[in-house]
Amino acid sequence: MNDYFALWKQICWRTKKSDHDQNVMELILFDDDRTVNNQISSLCVDLGGLKMGGREREKIVLDEKKRMLLEVEFFLEKSESHPHPVFTNGVLMARQCWKVQVCVLHLRGLPAEGIHSHAIVLSAPDSYERIASTTKRKGAEPVWDEYFTFHTDSGRDNLLFVTLHDTSHMGLQVDLNLTATDSASPILRLGFCLSDGEKDFLKRRAKIAALAFTKVLNHQTISKSCRVPVVAVLGSGGGVRAMTSFYGSLSGLERMGILDCIAYAFGVSGSNWALATIYQDPCWSTHGLDSAIHELRARLTGGKLNLLTSDWLRHCRDALRDKEARGLRTCLTDLWGFVLEWMLYGQENPARLSEQQEAVRHGQNPYPIYAAVNVKRDVESCKFSEWVEFTPHEVGLPKYGAFIPARNFESEFFMGHMVRQHPEPPLHYLLGLWGSAFAKSLRDLFNDLLKKQNSPDGKQDTEKQEPLVDRDLAQVSLQSKDLTELTGVTVPASSARGIAEEALSIEVSTPERFIKQVLHEALGTRLSVSHVPNFLSGHFLVQNFEQFPDFSPWKDNSCDHHSNQLSPFMKKLHLVDAGLSINLAFPLAQRSQRRAHLILSFDYSWDKPFEALKQAAAYFSEHHVPFPSVDVEADSHGELRECYLFEDQGNASVPLVLHFPLVNQSFRNFTQPGVPRRTKIEQEDGDFKVFVRCSPYSTLDFRYTEREFDRLVKLARYNVLNNAALIHKALGKAWNRAQRKKLG
Repeated sequence: MNDYFALWKQICWRTKKSDHDQNVMELILFDDDRTVNNQISSLCVDLGGLKMGGREREKIVLDEKKRMLLEVEFFLEKSESHPHPVFTNGVLMARQCWKVQVCVLHLRGLPAEGIHSHAIVLSAPDSYERIASTTKRKGAEPVWDEYFTFHTDSGRDNLLFVTLHDTSHMGLQVDLNLTATDSASPILRLGFCLSDGEKDFLKRRAKIAALAFTKVLNHQTISKSCRVPVVAVLGSGGGVRAMTSFYGSLSGLERMGILDCIAYAFGVSGSNWALATIYQDPCWSTHGLDSAIHELRARLTGGKLNLLTSDWLRHCRDALRDKEARGLRTCLTDLWGFVLEWMLYGQENPARLSEQQEAVRHGQNPYPIYAAVNVKRDVESCKFSEWVEFTPHEVGLPKYGAFIPARNFESEFFMGHMVRQHPEPPLHYLLGLWGSAFAKSLRDLFNDLLKKQNSPDGKQDTEKQEPLVDRDLAQVSLQSKDLTELTGVTVPASSARGIAEEALSIEVSTPERFIKQVLHEALGTRLSVSHVPNFLSGHFLVQNFEQFPDFSPWKDNSCDHHSNQLSPFMKKLHLVDAGLSINLAFPLAQRSQRRAHLILSFDYSWDKPFEALKQAAAYFSEHHVPFPSVDVEADSHGELRECYLFEDQGNASVPLVLHFPLVNQSFRNFTQPGVPRRTKIEQEDGDFKVFVRCSPYSTLDFRYTEREFDRLVKLARYNVLNNAALIHKALGKAWNRAQRKKLG
């Protein structure tokens, strides 16, 4: 292309023009330097707006001063291809998936002399697998009898290319056998309704909740026609502080006798850690939380963790090596999961998320929902994040109405079909993913252990540009505290420098050397974002998808208005800590299919105590979802209260929200509601603040003394019990609203 005029060649693009699928072509113009990604300009064209047989021209401005333009002409003509049936939920769609099996039989026509090997490469560019190869050594006419599978879109003109390598002979013949069949029914569920498992749970839980409400509201009986309100409990992020406090808050609800009134328990980050450990007991709400709290206390106050030992490293090595061998990427989130496994369980724990189905099978506990968000590596999380929910039955993106069984998370999907199955990841990996903001701190620790030897000042190179989402994760920084002090992670060596030097001399076959290599690679490139196979792969967006009632785009989010930039077209999902978006999982609790009547939100975050609540209110306002106004200034006079009620008395469709900041107010003077502190020891025990400089409850503090742990649990429990009257009042209002809504 010269400075004045260039004529580019014609490009043919086959697409489907219909009233269903969205066809947007994105043209991106780059400069001629292929070594860097220098984008000059771009143009998005909705092919659905083209008229059959007509021509349409578009212009891309390259340089306004030099008046440089790129002119593009579009011509639409009818294809002879036949239409294919589609599967859709109103936002996503997919055609039938063909499973093509290719059997390479044998190769004919090669002389025997001088033949060492024969390699055949099979390429199907539009399939999920794209490419496969096979090699045979020696023999003039090698016999393969090998099968290869390609999954393809039935609506495309699928081509198979066969390439023979390592030979210069002409006139050769490759015998193939091809069969194409329709794949079985998709495993991915397209739909915005709740899963069958969750629906079945709600039916069973409603009977239990109805009995609980009779006791709480002092009703003699409840008619079968009564509608039982949906009550949800939300726990925020905040590391071990949030985890410990959530135990205390749930313990308070248990002692009030209202756990059975609650249908859902939602977690973010540290609160997810609490739920994950609690739900290992299938009958925890029946057994009570005292024993679980005692076990957690022993784990968090039991001295320092001896990591980087041979046994721990071998455990990490074997798991990471197996995951990489299966074609899945590893990152610091995996390592952070191992740290959490050791910190919370003290041993290898093979538990899986899907096993928690046993804890909700009979409706005996609230239904746990764990939150994460999907982000883009080159966009700040505050500008683009999509909520992902993890339940015992399914993992999915509610925004697109796409869900897969929890046991198949991390398996590979194409057009809704599972094309490559991987084992369900262990629960500790999900703990690392849900709390991935802290994996950045693990990176800081290992940076100290593995300083680059070629750096003149012994420091890591911090000039390398990090993806924007990793900068978001970096907001959780060490600042003035040492990570060994915070987490209790100890290293069995005299110094960090000694460990780094020792790592260079260890044989490659040892787990220590392997882990050092994995760490070094992870520190340099992968950071704290989990890259998982995109189960939306092979789906397209329906025309006018953004107008579908259940789709929730952001007005200010440019990605939501450029369909080619949305998740169905991404090769991987990039999952991170949901606290980087909103630190309470309100968007999942208020899905139109759930819509809780009463929400008890427990905010343990270090930030402003109403920040997450205000963010949720803004989110719902933009998405036209009923939610009460959060006017804290007009409601509070001076110091923070232990509990706030937000409601819209004139609109029964707006949920009641009881918001509990983590604050030490009357607990300072009372051991139990109405029981004053009398002795000096009791008074000293209540005299502390959580959110102060040099607090032992910093977000990056992972180990407590027994006294610190007990104080935090008792404070969170007390704040619930001390507001029992307000909670009972809110439960009564929720009951009345549910009945009015039923009659309406």
